[in-house]
Amino acid sequence: MSTLDTPRAGTGVSDIDRFLGGGVPRGTLIIVEETGSERSNFPSYFLCMKFLKEGLSKGERGIVLLTEHSVQEYLEAGTLTTIDLASHRNSGELTIIDAFSGYAGLISQSLGTNVDIVVESPTNTTKLFDVLRNLLTVLVENGYRNKMRMIVDTVSTLVAAAGFQKVWNLWLGLQPVHRTTGCTTMGIFYPGMHSPQEAESFERLADGVVEFRGYEPTKERIQEDLLQIKKMRRNTFLREGIPYTRSGWEIVLHRNNRLTKEY
Repeated sequence: MSTLDTPRAGTGVSDIDRFLGGGVPRGTLIIVEETGSERSNFPSYFLCMKFLKEGLSKGERGIVLLTEHSVQEYLEAGTLTTIDLASHRNSGELTIIDAFSGYAGLISQSLGTNVDIVVESPTNTTKLFDVLRNLLTVLVENGYRNKMRMIVDTVSTLVAAAGFQKVWNLWLGLQPVHRTTGCTTMGIFYPGMHSPQEAESFERLADGVVEFRGYEPTKERIQEDLLQIKKMRRNTFLREGIPYTRSGWEIVLHRNNRLTKEY
């Protein structure tokens, strides 16, 4: 199958989608990195939410794996970014997996709620794998093959709770599950929270790596934000970063108003 024939999941950011030939390949696990800026404008979060919203607007099933925020925090954050997660959740279009409450010591507060799935301890990555595999299998049986999207907030926090090796093994085990079900996942990743060896290992394992880099203004360097696609299955990438701005709910890339594929 050629690159252009590969089924794609639009990211919701038109500039990025044009470069990727319509979006990220379906059935892949993508890490969205954010590095180098203390004045972060959270582009990784916005890209993931745009990606999720794009799928929900087309009748696809959404999954949110919470590792850093409570359910209520995430539902409220969604309203600030023009996506009504609570409505999609109540209609059954969105499944929330709460792997945060156990890590934060709030499990007693979450068990009595209507959270879709609660993983009592995020350190139990075997249980988390079984939950995800079973959920994706059920969705495929209900006709959602290649019509599922998941976001993880964040892979780095899950590593902090469960350890690098467990989460790396979890990511490795999920790859064939994603291939067979057509689920496409974006997970936020902060390389600065990991050793260089750990960060490189996750990048090598992932099907795609989208990096947002920020620089603080100094005497030598002006304030600058760059996006780089380090890796994407079927060899699409950017050799250098492209300046971008985020205004409100939009991420706009600036490179003579056009992007060219580089291999």
